[in-house]
Amino acid sequence: SLIFNATNCSVTNSSFNLSPISSIIIGNNVEIIPNNFAYGNTLLTSITIPNGVSTIGNSSFYGCSNLTSITIPYSVSTIENSAFYGCNGLREVNIGNNVSSIGSFAFGGCSSLEKVKCLSTNPATLIDITVFPYPNNAKLKVPCESVNNYISSSLWNILFNNRISDYYSVEAVANNSSYGNVEIENNCETFITTLTAIPNNCHQFIS
Repeated sequence: SLIFNATNCSVTNSSFNLSPISSIIIGNNVEIIPNNFAYGNTLLTSITIPNGVSTIGNSSFYGCSNLTSITIPYSVSTIENSAFYGCNGLREVNIGNNVSSIGSFAFGGCSSLEKVKCLSTNPATLIDITVFPYPNNAKLKVPCESVNNYISSSLWNILFNNRISDYYSVEAVANNSSYGNVEIENNCETFITTLTAIPNNCHQFIS
């Protein structure tokens, strides 16, 4: 594993592509994941990106073919060109609600992609149709109130035609910590959700 804490890097020369690294944790003070950061690292299976990162650089995870899922946190605003190009093991992408721009081929060549989940009600700007594989069979999940926004956004609609659906998520939070969530798909107009809270052995509920 590698913990990356460098805060003033913008370009690397494929620093970790040949290293036997299967897990990378980006430090909390990192704002930019450098260009070519883990280019071609086929051993990489896990990448943790914290809130605080604003930009995922060009080709930063290009060809990391053993990544299966990626979560882009709320703080990220820009995913640059070819950031995850050729990650052909990637099946699920979760995109935070502040991403405003996704570059050419950012997820191009991700031939195993099954699900893209966007948290933002306003679709990010896709630079062109190469952002995701086209054609593809992936499903796009978006917040309840924003389905029409994505359908009206021409590139999103072309890339995920007839595969755009809604979801609603309820999260359990206590003392500023998340304890999981329940997600309901394709049924945002009327539903009833029951959450059962069970304290562990060291705690009790106080009314």
